Amino acid sequence: MSIKFNDETLKKMLESQKKAATPEAITALRAQMDAIMKIEGQYNNIIFIETHENIKVNPPFTPADFAR
Repeated sequence: MSIKFNDETLKKMLESQKKAATPEAITALRAQMDAIMKIEGQYNNIIFIETHENIKVNPPFTPADFAR
């Protein structure tokens, strides 16, 4: 799956970075985003597994836990 960024989205991205949204800047950002998405696409089949230990379910609370 490839994500395409339209000019308006790229313009908003540039403005949020306090950069001028010139046609050249939009073209450069589009190239940068395309490169990032290409790299990200290579890793879309990776699965991460996290293991959590010492999980406490429904631990008792004291009034001190709610004191400010």
